[in-house]
Amino acid sequence: MTRSRRLQRIASCVRSIRPATTEFDPDDDEWLLLFENAYHLGQFAHEPDFPVALAFYRSALEAAHRQTDPPFDPPPGHLRGHPLRRRQRDWRNQFRFPDVWAGFDWLGELATRSAHGIPPVTEAEYHELASWLIAHAERLQARTGSSGGIPLADGRFETVSGLLHDISKGPRVDGAGNVAETIRQVKAWDAAQRGIPR
Repeated sequence: MTRSRRLQRIASCVRSIRPATTEFDPDDDEWLLLFENAYHLGQFAHEPDFPVALAFYRSALEAAHRQTDPPFDPPPGHLRGHPLRRRQRDWRNQFRFPDVWAGFDWLGELATRSAHGIPPVTEAEYHELASWLIAHAERLQARTGSSGGIPLADGRFETVSGLLHDISKGPRVDGAGNVAETIRQVKAWDAAQRGIPR
């Protein structure tokens, strides 16, 4: 997913805190203010790690603003003649400012979960789910047989190898909440297969 599509998607998730204008093109610092306002309005009260994510993004931005090589603001010659937001988006890429991107993606994942009713997951629970999956991967794979898929409560099938790949991306990326919820369903399926009461 491109950066601009990701921004549009997150913007639609934080619609309730958007300024009442037709144009919505916040820069990195304005995104911080939007997320802070949303938090103070209680929009992310159900996400225990939201204050940690917010602090991480704030710290990354402060460090980026202090940075001189490269500077956070694009040099005058960078995309000369283009609007400032376009120049900032191009200059402030994930290679020059990886922590800013990581912090924004983490907050974006929390906003997406909130907007779409995806259950919250803390980093601690995510790592517990990852450890459980890794510890039981061989047994789960053997149990799925030739189909290779684990039937989930929502009608989907998921492979162990696919889950191992997805969980390795970590709890701060786009889709982490869906991955955690899928592993919760796999654990429930596994318990039912083994006759363990939930």
